[in-house]
Amino acid sequence: MDQTKELFVQSGTAQVGNRIIQTFSCTLPHAGITVHTCDMESPITYAYITFATKGRGNGGEPHCLEHMVYFGSDKYERGKLDDFAIKCLSNGTNSWTATDHSCYTTKTAGYEGMIAVLPVYIHYLLFPTLTAQAFATEVHHIDGEGKDNGVSIFI
Repeated sequence: MDQTKELFVQSGTAQVGNRIIQTFSCTLPHAGITVHTCDMESPITYAYITFATKGRGNGGEPHCLEHMVYFGSDKYERGKLDDFAIKCLSNGTNSWTATDHSCYTTKTAGYEGMIAVLPVYIHYLLFPTLTAQAFATEVHHIDGEGKDNGVSIFI
């Protein structure tokens, strides 16, 4: 653990309520990843995993992808992430897409649960299956019976 702590440098401070906390960051240039963290006295551990995403227009590609990552990865089938997260005393997972990024979140009771669920969540995010069936399910369309289906608008 001491070796991991050496990778992080103090990057600033933040005010949380009436307290000032130190924030730390670690950049891994070869992976294109920057991790930001802070040490707070709390029984709850939060993760916000953010990717820069920008569509080529107003077609909704980032929002569609945000939903599709939950259809599973090449290692974990659909539904296993939330099953695993709940076993780690999490309230599940969530996500949102903004103009320039997509953010995936979870929170657990204690850091032990987060350490356990984070590798599975990251696998979903980095290695989604992205099947044609998932795409057809996610993208809004009119099915063969004339009914609305799907949740994401893709133009």
